Amino acid sequence: MKYLPLFSLLIICNGILIGQNKLNTLLDEVLHHDQNHGHFHFHFNINNAKIEKIDQILNIYLDIDEALDPFNNDLENLYETFTPLLVESKSQDLKIFVKGKNDIDHKLLSEFIGYTETPKYIRPKNTDPFKNKSPISRNINPTNSQGQSIGALTGKTVWLSPGHGYMDDDGNGTWNTQRGNTNGMVEDFGSIGGVNYFLQRYLKNAGADVWIVRERDINTEEIIIDNDNGLPEYDETGTWSTSGSTGYNGGTYRFANSDIAETATAIFRPNITKSGWYWVSTYFREGANRVSNLKYKINHAGGETVVEVNQEVHGQTWKYIGEFYFDVGTDGYVEISNETNESGQAVIADAVRFGGGIGAEGDCSHGGTGSGYPRFDEAARQYAMYQGYPTCTGDVTIRPKYAEWELSKGTSTEQANAVYLAWHTNAVNGSVRGTETFSYNGAGSNPVITPGSIDLRNFVHNELIDYIHTFWDAGWSDRGVKTANFGELRELSTMPGALVEIAFHDNIDDANALKTPYFRDLAARALYSGILKFFNDRDGTPLIKTPNIPTHVSAINEGDNSIRVTWNNSISDASYDPADGYMVYKSTHGYGFEDGIATTGNSLLLTNLIPGETYYFQVAATNAGGESFPTSTVACRLPTNGSYIKYLIVDGFDRLDRSSSVKQNNDPNLGTVDRMFLEQMNRYDYMVDHAKALESCNYHFDGMQNEAVLSQTDLINKYKGIDWILGEESTVDNSLDVNEQATIMQYLDDGGNLIISGAEIGWDLGRSSSPNASLAFYNNYLKSIYAGDDGNTYSFSGVVGTDFSGLSGSFDDGANGYYNVAFPDRISPNGGSSVIFNYSGGSSDGAAIAYKGSDFGVINFGFPLESIYDENLKQNIFCTALNFLTPNECQNYLFIDNAYDQTVSTMNASIQIDSDRNIFTNLNSEYFGGSEVNLLPGFEISLGSMFLADIAPCP
Repeated sequence: MKYLPLFSLLIICNGILIGQNKLNTLLDEVLHHDQNHGHFHFHFNINNAKIEKIDQILNIYLDIDEALDPFNNDLENLYETFTPLLVESKSQDLKIFVKGKNDIDHKLLSEFIGYTETPKYIRPKNTDPFKNKSPISRNINPTNSQGQSIGALTGKTVWLSPGHGYMDDDGNGTWNTQRGNTNGMVEDFGSIGGVNYFLQRYLKNAGADVWIVRERDINTEEIIIDNDNGLPEYDETGTWSTSGSTGYNGGTYRFANSDIAETATAIFRPNITKSGWYWVSTYFREGANRVSNLKYKINHAGGETVVEVNQEVHGQTWKYIGEFYFDVGTDGYVEISNETNESGQAVIADAVRFGGGIGAEGDCSHGGTGSGYPRFDEAARQYAMYQGYPTCTGDVTIRPKYAEWELSKGTSTEQANAVYLAWHTNAVNGSVRGTETFSYNGAGSNPVITPGSIDLRNFVHNELIDYIHTFWDAGWSDRGVKTANFGELRELSTMPGALVEIAFHDNIDDANALKTPYFRDLAARALYSGILKFFNDRDGTPLIKTPNIPTHVSAINEGDNSIRVTWNNSISDASYDPADGYMVYKSTHGYGFEDGIATTGNSLLLTNLIPGETYYFQVAATNAGGESFPTSTVACRLPTNGSYIKYLIVDGFDRLDRSSSVKQNNDPNLGTVDRMFLEQMNRYDYMVDHAKALESCNYHFDGMQNEAVLSQTDLINKYKGIDWILGEESTVDNSLDVNEQATIMQYLDDGGNLIISGAEIGWDLGRSSSPNASLAFYNNYLKSIYAGDDGNTYSFSGVVGTDFSGLSGSFDDGANGYYNVAFPDRISPNGGSSVIFNYSGGSSDGAAIAYKGSDFGVINFGFPLESIYDENLKQNIFCTALNFLTPNECQNYLFIDNAYDQTVSTMNASIQIDSDRNIFTNLNSEYFGGSEVNLLPGFEISLGSMFLADIAPCP
């Protein structure tokens, strides 16, 4: 962007000389800051710029060195560029005047851009031989979809705009973001991250039907199954016919007659090439002769989930129906059933989409090639056209236009209960900070301020400021509520709308907040709460917020093929309401879960489970407001043949902060950007990796969050060993706090065995200068000396002469589905321990130590075990470690018959078998403690004629 010096103007306002020099300085800062710091609000050249303030109105005049095009998105961006100057100049309104190189006079920007009516949607006709019926005036939500519940916002529709994204500026295939990189932040990426990961999920969990003007699926895989594909991707049962009307991509679609009993199904079966979470969406031609509650059965990795879709409305676009985990292969599929209580209507089978994909379509204004970037990173202009919006406009104005157009396709109830909210961040000169929220000022070419907009603006702004002041920074700058001539609000015609500038990404302090997941989560929760308060004030919607996530989760084997899942009540504060129930999600897969089991209280006993099977659990809290986010995953493997539980897996990896942001550098115009890809920072399901490894070694185990261990310390001594997960827990989060250290010390003092792994344990506890230093614990119980930070490599190798010789490989650098283990601890042995792994390359220091003494056993890894992405290697390391700590353990176990609470004498030792199938000896009264009785395979225990138990080989 070229820039020439400002014209200096002397302005008299109400007869008083005002600070024109200050105004000039402000404008100069904006333009130069924009140019010098890559904050590309616009890409054209500005020859001259003037600024004046008259009667509290700030006027800016710009001479642009090119012919002005009303479809140039950069023109609309000028409003967002200069609006922050209202506060700095103590003005109440802003007017921008522009003049192109072929123009004689300046013209008000909004008048130049003009206002065009949103295209009127006309429902397409169809040739299907079914009688039309009056549209059912209701909003059908996917009520059973995982992650969605019925709540206070059921029946409400929320349109979200995450602002800017990749656009082709000139039609020659040059794709750029609309904002540059400042402080590692790009607004185009930050806004979509806050909306996709947090805001849309809070709203969906409260029951709202959520639409977004950009792609919501961060999965770059995309598979579209069309009925025209035929076998094996598309299959049918029952009677179907081909319509004479067109379907997806100009092809055909199939229809069947609805019935009260299922007589026809259509199956869409993708060939998944990469396991993961996929948003599923459906495409159909809508009509008044369609079923309003059509059943879609999604068969995913966790089981089957049924979602109802109204095919009367929102046709000829991708309608999202839920997010599900699919494994590689063709086991997952979507099945449409003609079973419904609306018989004699059309059931449409056309196309189903899995994933979000990569942008492949050229820009609508001048064609060209696709961006090649993830579709969720593209601008709304790309996405709206992909979704079927018929008219190409600038990116700013297409956001509300697309929203209004799609809304007009819905039911009358939906149209009367919808709002529009835009999530933005801002920049001025690097020093301005804070939050401000806008509604339309009615000063543009469309002077219609949609009813309710002022109220919506006020509610979301007040909640956002209140949450930030309460939970983040009491001194955060409240820049207030304002009105502006933003095209994103001006083009709304029916929905109340507001635009939030969350913070200023060109200010280092604000940028650090924006890069912190907790801050984005907090902002999203506040905006959701503001929307809830808006509908409560307008419609009397129940003012009940979704509850917080439960804590202290554990899954414990209770014998008789039963597992008890327990948790503590979710913590309530001003941003959450109390829970009055819970949903327990069960899985044998680990990532895909069955639909939840509703319960009250703080535990659930699951019975008649499969011996030897590993079960995984998550828990969510519920109330009349909706459902919380789920907990981290805990695991429990049931014993076989009555064998006892040997190990406990503890998940202590809670850390999620901006230091773990993903460093992305795939655009030379941006350089390195901090991205909030949560699945690459902390997935909260790493117990799955540990559980699968222990299962491969034929060990049985329970699972707990680390908080649950502290509340059940009396239980841990029954475990022969503990596998403690610490990931990248560090100084801020306390890798192990004093209570956890005390619990581990007591356990080891009683003869226990510990596997502990994490990248920051030594940095946090073994480093003398650490605020959490605990050298006695680290040196004497973890048998380690901290040698230094960062092995400077991602590879390791087993030490020759140890049990681990030959076990060599790598842990993740962020490219293999886990997270970037950037600074693994370097470890030296202490107190009788030995180095069992060294770093390969880099420092070549110790990567893990092992100790097995007469007092206890411990293996301390300086890197997280879950981050070993070679599954076979990971399992071999686990099995070797388990055998080192508890050798031949599975050869000496009791198979308990049906007699408990008995004491017998054999081998000169008294053996007691209690009702929990625990075994005690008179030598130390501890479960297989240091002086255990050596029971050999084939030995039987009996009391008179009553058979109690025998000793069997490893199951």
